[in-house]
Amino acid sequence: EILQLLTTQLDLPQIVVVGGQSSGKSSVLESMVGHDFLPRGSGIVTRRPVILQLNKEDKGEWGEFAHLPDQKFTNFDEIRDEINRETDRLCGSNKGISADPIILRIFSPHVIPLTLVDTPGLTRLAVGDQPKDIERMIRDLVLTYIKPKNAIILAVHSATQDLATSEAMKIAREVDPDGQRTVGVLTKLDLMDRGTDATRVLLNEMLPLRHGYVGVKNRSQEDINSGKSLLQSNKESKKFFEEHAIYRHLHNYVGMDVLSNKCNRILSYHIKECLPHIRQQIRVGLEDMKKELAGYGTSITHDSEKRTFLLSCFSRFATDFDEAVSGHVTDLITDELSAGARIRFLFYEDFVQKLQAISPTEGISMSEYRTAIRNAAGPRPALFIPDAAFALLVKKQIEKLREPSLECADLVISELIRIITNLDDKNLKRFPALRTIVVEVSVEELQKRLQPTKKMINDLIDMELAYINTNHPDFFGGTRDLLNSAQPLPTAEAPPPPPPPSRQENKGFFGRLFSGNEENAVQQSHQQQYTPSPYVPPIHDQSLSQREQIQVKLLKMLITKYFEITVKNLQDYVIKALWQFLINGSKDHIYQVLVSELYNQDLVDSLCEEAPYVQERRAYLTEMIATYEKANAVLMDVELRHLTD
Repeated sequence: EILQLLTTQLDLPQIVVVGGQSSGKSSVLESMVGHDFLPRGSGIVTRRPVILQLNKEDKGEWGEFAHLPDQKFTNFDEIRDEINRETDRLCGSNKGISADPIILRIFSPHVIPLTLVDTPGLTRLAVGDQPKDIERMIRDLVLTYIKPKNAIILAVHSATQDLATSEAMKIAREVDPDGQRTVGVLTKLDLMDRGTDATRVLLNEMLPLRHGYVGVKNRSQEDINSGKSLLQSNKESKKFFEEHAIYRHLHNYVGMDVLSNKCNRILSYHIKECLPHIRQQIRVGLEDMKKELAGYGTSITHDSEKRTFLLSCFSRFATDFDEAVSGHVTDLITDELSAGARIRFLFYEDFVQKLQAISPTEGISMSEYRTAIRNAAGPRPALFIPDAAFALLVKKQIEKLREPSLECADLVISELIRIITNLDDKNLKRFPALRTIVVEVSVEELQKRLQPTKKMINDLIDMELAYINTNHPDFFGGTRDLLNSAQPLPTAEAPPPPPPPSRQENKGFFGRLFSGNEENAVQQSHQQQYTPSPYVPPIHDQSLSQREQIQVKLLKMLITKYFEITVKNLQDYVIKALWQFLINGSKDHIYQVLVSELYNQDLVDSLCEEAPYVQERRAYLTEMIATYEKANAVLMDVELRHLTD
């Protein structure tokens, strides 16, 4: 009854019938029903599993297909035709197979309540137009049905063949090696060689199974051709066993009635064992469906409800965006960085590393150093490094910081747009038009903020270029240490010390740097040339004089120091600018923008129109919840009867 209510929703206990071709499998099933209704023929006849639900009904006999819920079949020949049509519809008219089952409910006063699954007959060779790998295809299909622990395996084997060669027993052993949930069925007992019988097999002595074996007599082909009814054939089968010299003493092991009752008893016991698991499945299913149904809410019809709903949607969307950027999310993922964590990565790993990867002196040739120094010095040789040369060269390097800074803004806004488009708002999912326009307006607001933010970043770069602050404490103090540690190139002879600079030459940062109580840095360099010191790689440019080589080396050191200070400043200010103008600005204004753009009476009706699938899903869930609750009531009744038994 639960299976009828839920079709295949739950993993309920069921009996799966397996057997080789021509094992008599179809005859066994038809004998249980009392009618011919399964496809017959040569080769692969059953090409889709048939889930057969037998229901005792005293008011008549008919069949119902799950794919035709409003149609009753009182003619069992028409049931066979419909099985063939439905099989061809999915598998085609060739010999292809499918694991998608056909669900057939049989109502009859002659059946015992059972659920049986008829599977394609096992075969070894492809015949005719059958697929070459038909053996593997059928095995895989059968295994999908007999692997579940709730499945009882009805292994059908012809008594005219050796049990050791049984395809049904072999595949059953693969998933049930101890035979705990396998029932053996011996068919064609009447066709065994004269003087032989299946007593040892029926008594469970050959290949023991927990539930043992049952022997049956199938209809002969002559009976089928003559149109003899199954009821008449069953009577003759019963008479055969009653009069047989051996089998009349094994009346508890032979006959279709014995098989049906054994299957019913085993299935009933198995269901009792599975009741706790089934109850858990129903409970979890109910909870999940009720939760999903609650997420769809109720239909919104009145204008006041629609306006209130829109405001709540805007507020929820803005809050979700804020929480996602801030990292306050409930559904954390572990396979990649997302939202706020990715923004942090873009700032402190991607952006900072790109700035730090820029070489302070890369791209400046020796010729540029020499030309800048000479041009800044004018007609007289410079004793010190001219300020203008330093400023010219360091500005060239600072300009290289502009591109990665602007690129960081592009990457951040791309991530913000990704956050907005991926926000999982269940209310918005119900209303596709509303979701589309909310995302569009929010993205447009972000894009409006990009250019002002980039202007701010450009201004920061321009500020650094506008004034080279050689009085910066980190630069002025650090350069003294750099110059004191600098060593000149070794020379063969010590050149005479240069004359002291004039007052005019002492002007500027470098004049101040070299003056004071300390001796001139260049003089100090010459005086230290005979002092042991760490090795300094030579500058391989023979066109530079020794003075120019020293000036270039010192200039490189000073550019590096100032560039590092600028990088430190920019990586701090650019990140702050992006937070203030792009991220915080978006978070703080999205709600106001949505209200001003979309809270319009002319848009209310169109924005609050639910997607068709939502209405269909809500109706489906409502129906399924009622069905599950009915199934739960049936289960409670079963458990109550089980407790009182």
